[in-house]
Amino acid sequence: MILLVFASFVQFWLAKGTISNENKACPLHDKFWPIGHYEGKTKEINVGECKARSSESSADQADVTSTGCIPLHITEERHLLFEDHFVLTKKTIQSCQKKSVTCQRLPRWMTFYPETAFRRSIDVGVCSGQCGESMMCKAVWTRSKAIATPNGDRCIPVIVNCSCVKPYCYREANFQGFPEQYTDADGNTAIRTKVVDIGKCVNKGRCPLKGSKNLPWILLETCKGRTFKNHSFLSSGGRLVNISAIATCFCSA
Repeated sequence: MILLVFASFVQFWLAKGTISNENKACPLHDKFWPIGHYEGKTKEINVGECKARSSESSADQADVTSTGCIPLHITEERHLLFEDHFVLTKKTIQSCQKKSVTCQRLPRWMTFYPETAFRRSIDVGVCSGQCGESMMCKAVWTRSKAIATPNGDRCIPVIVNCSCVKPYCYREANFQGFPEQYTDADGNTAIRTKVVDIGKCVNKGRCPLKGSKNLPWILLETCKGRTFKNHSFLSSGGRLVNISAIATCFCSA
């Protein structure tokens, strides 16, 4: 019960966007970023930087950080540049966390439209961890979450699961719904939605040329399904439907 209350308390403050940076291994450091000029002076904002205490190397804003540390909470902030007459959107790091050793999904909270009625914090996730040779830790299952904005709903991509894959060609989950006919407990024919992960092959356009490891990656080969899994069910009207879902992907000419 105590752990449940504590977890709820942490999640509440995450949603409020008032996370304190208490990670001693990966403290949050100041990093000032120029965003324009106002009254003849350069205007800067503190976008933050995640840096391990033992490391002196710097990090790029928001997404790339120094050895061992990545952002935990990022706020998407908008800045009105009066002299340039436009709104600039920048991501500001609020707190940090240690990278994972093995490939897995770690939390990453994004706060949108802070200090407005549209404020929303979402755990969009991040893939972190080491993989074997020629493999990278990538998102293999994502979904979208809609948030309200001044311009209507906005779809935010959310990482559900990560895995070690070849970065130029790998399978990603792709769920689709189909009408399925079934017999309910009373013996009547009814329709429900059958959800099938039909998969999709993610092609970054970087498949290596077959048989030549030393040549640069080129666009001559494509990423497509190698093996498939069959799903059978009765559709509306009792018609038998067979769906071939992608199980694995590979580079092919």
